[in-house]
Order: sequence, then C-alpha cells, then structure tokens
Amino acid sequence: MDKRRVAETILNLVGGADNVKEVTHCFTRLRFVLKDERIPKDEEVSRTEGVISVVRAGGQYQVVCGTKVQGIYQELEDILKEKSSGGGAPPGAAPTSSPGATPAPTSGASSAPTSGASSAPTSGASSAPTSSASPTPTPGATHTSPRRPIGDLILQKVAEIFTPLIPAIAASGLIKGLLTAARLLLERYGIDLAATDTYVILNAASQVIFYFMPIFLAMTCAKAFRCNRVMAMVVGASLVYPQMDALIQNTEQATTIFGLPVLKNAWQIGSSVKVFSYTESVIPIILAILCMAVLERWLTRVIPEIVRLIAVPGLELLVILPLTLVVLGPVGIYVGNGIQYLYDTMMGFSTVLGGALMGGLWGVCVIFGAHRALLPIGLNDVAVNGRQNLLAFAGAANFAQGGAALGVCLKTGNRELRQIAASAALTASVVGVTEPAIYGCNLRLKKPMVCAVICGAVGGAVMGSGNVYGDAFANNGVLTVFTYAAYGMTRFAFYLAGIGAAFFGAAALTYLVGFEELPASDRGQNGE
Repeated sequence: MDKRRVAETILNLVGGADNVKEVTHCFTRLRFVLKDERIPKDEEVSRTEGVISVVRAGGQYQVVCGTKVQGIYQELEDILKEKSSGGGAPPGAAPTSSPGATPAPTSGASSAPTSGASSAPTSGASSAPTSSASPTPTPGATHTSPRRPIGDLILQKVAEIFTPLIPAIAASGLIKGLLTAARLLLERYGIDLAATDTYVILNAASQVIFYFMPIFLAMTCAKAFRCNRVMAMVVGASLVYPQMDALIQNTEQATTIFGLPVLKNAWQIGSSVKVFSYTESVIPIILAILCMAVLERWLTRVIPEIVRLIAVPGLELLVILPLTLVVLGPVGIYVGNGIQYLYDTMMGFSTVLGGALMGGLWGVCVIFGAHRALLPIGLNDVAVNGRQNLLAFAGAANFAQGGAALGVCLKTGNRELRQIAASAALTASVVGVTEPAIYGCNLRLKKPMVCAVICGAVGGAVMGSGNVYGDAFANNGVLTVFTYAAYGMTRFAFYLAGIGAAFFGAAALTYLVGFEELPASDRGQNGE
C-alpha cells in the first residue's frame, strides 16, 4: 500500500488542505476537525484503500485506518506542511494546515497572530477555502457551517487533550505489568527484584508519565486551546517542582503569594490520609491552561507588538500561577475528588453492576469516540487512590470484541473477511486496540457486535465480583495482564476469569448465533 497516495486521496476527499482546521491521530483513527463537514462523502472515503470506516463523532471527522494510521498520518502531515509552505496556502494558514506546529511563534504568544484577532488560530486561512473547496455546493461558505454543539466541542477537546498521551500511558502500563510479573515470579525463588537497580530505574520510568502529568497535560491542553505550549509547560512544571510540592504538602504552615492564601488541605481516604498535592493531578492544570489561553488572547490584543514577545509570557506566568495556586488548583482538586466520590459511590453500590455496565458499554462508547471522555476518571482514580478499575472493566470489552472477531473468523466463508477478522482478533486481544474488530467486522455484521456487548458485560461483572484493581493505567491486552496482579492473586484470578469469559464467550456466542454472510465481492476496505 502506497501510504503517500492514500494520504493524498483522503485529504482530497475531505475537501483539501483548505478545509482542514486540524488533524491528529490515535491508535487507529485519523481525527479531522473540518471547516465544512458537508464536503466529505462518507461512502467515497470508506472505499479508499487502507480505510476501514468513517465515523462522525465529537465534532470530528474520524477516518478509521487500523494499525496503518501512523504511517498515513505522517504522510498526511508532510503533505499539509508542503502545501502550507509553498503550495498556495497563505502564510498565516500554517497553524491550520500543520497541526504539529505551534501557532504564531513569532510573537511568543502562540494563540494569536499580530492582528490581535481572538480567533486567530485559523484566521490566516479563513479566506482560502474558496480556491479548493470545489466539492461543496456553496464554495467559500466556511463561515456558514452550523455552530458545533457544546457537547461535541467538549468531547473534541477531551480527545485532543488525552489522545496524545495514550501511547506513553500504554508503554508505562506495559513496563509496570512486566515488572510485576517478573517480581512475582522471582519471589518464588527467594529473589527480591524490587531491591535491584534495574527494577528501581524501570519502575521510575513507568511512573514518570503519572507523576509529571500536569506537565504533559499542559502541553496537550495548550495545543487544544491554542496557546503558548512552552509557557503552559512552565505552569505545569511549577506545580510539581520539588520545593513547590513540599510547600503545598506542608499543611502545618500557611503560605501566601502576593498576600493571597495558597490553599492546602488533607483528607481521609479509608484508613489513610491523602495530602493535597498537584503531582499526578489532572483537572487543575486543565483549568489553568484554559484560563491561560483566554488571558493570552487578550494580552496579545492589547499589548503593543514591539514588547509582546517578552510581556505576554511574563504577564501570563505572573497572573496564572497565583490564580492556579489560590483558586483554580483547589477547585480542580475538589472537582476531581467529587468525580472520584461519584465513581466510588457507584462502585460501592455494586461493583458487579458497575463492571457489567463498563464492560458492556465501553465498546459502544468507542464507536462514538465517547470513551475518551471517560479516561480522566481512570487517570484521576490513579492520582487519588493509586489504583484504578475502569480499564479493567474496559478490558472485558476489549477482549469481547477480539473474541467476537475470532468467532467471525471461524464462521465466515468469505476469505477477505476471515483475514480481516483474524487480524482484528489478534490486535484487540494482544494490544487492546479494538477499532479494527469493531469497524472491520463486528459492527458491520451487527450480530457479532451484540455478542461482544453481552459478553463484555459478563466479563466486567466477573471482574467486579472479585473487586479487581490495577496499579497502572494500561490499555488492556495480553501484554499488560500482569498490571492486575499487583493487589494479590485472588483479584488477578478474577481478572483472568473476566477476560476469559469475555473473549471465549464472545467467540462461542458469535459462532453459535451466526450472522448474515458478506458477499465475496465485499473486500471490507481493509487496506489490502
């Protein structure tokens, strides 16, 4: 497959570079934010080589490409940069056509160009679509597109914030799981692996993404909210700086900034006391960078260009850091605690029911991209309690999708569909990436999707009955199963029973229930 040609075809079908506000990618999808979503014809895009399916969700036009997505995205990014630098797009359009670039670097305040327009991230390209948006019935009518619902906008921003972190989180979970497996195995032979330098170093590497979460989130938030990424990371780093962290956790001594009180606190969680801290926190930095983006746009508009390079970043830090320590940070901590309380209350009512709901509905959420909105709950759980069960239950859904795909592979007489299903079953069960299974066969055939939902709920209920927890936030697959062995072999046995019920149950149920066979001519757009 020529990935360059596939990228060019997809870009042309979505309306060209002038119709693209932004494009990112996750494990399996290209995620476009388009100026005019009426231009792409879903059926034409779906027929493109390498494309599995098309999803419109969360304010994004999502092109599902499976495991080939990263290579296609890299080619697409190169094409957009080429068009931006010399292919007809105006110079101000660089932030629109090159999503990886920091907007308006010349000013030091990346959210707005020198014109001072508050909507500056796309202003440079606002007049350009008329040249290449020929497929649309009303050329140049970018500004007439209906306003995106607030719910879609929130889901889009959540996806933009958390999706770039998932590979690092998955890698951390994999290392954590392997370390747990090795430690448990060597303990049987009287070897204390945890005392070795190798264990200490690798364990530290697996914790970095969580401990310094405010810094990583500051970077992705700055990109999502269109503000200066480096200054955002400075704000995030200030919250986890060792001296600052010690100051925040010292609840015996009052601290002020500009005479304003820095809020500190400690609260009881079970038999332990949790001290107010911004390390591993999620919500405080999101609120801080959101406010920083608003402030940056205003400062860029009112400060003369000659001093903007220094004045805007300096004033941002002088305003946002005190505001975060006095107001936004505490609000974010308590909002996070409130979310955690609601989640714990639901699980306290019935972990079996909670596990069944998550295990059954997670795959449905994936279809609409809504599962990204649940990720902060799991990350917040790790920050507050040092453990999580959200992705354990999601693991039941992942294995159920893989099992249903295996059932399709064993049942179908369509050679192309059998190849798709076999590959999808392997991807879902080994690395926990389910989109190829969902869009490649289960959702298209309908009945396998229903079987996967049912067996995912059963697997989640089994895990819930065993009160399963993991000590890391890891994408669920065979490679990360030992993440759930950290809290004892009994819980681990329930986890294994849950994924077994989900995987083998979905495979057997799909095989028994059957499905309407696809004609041999239906190649399934698997990219072959």
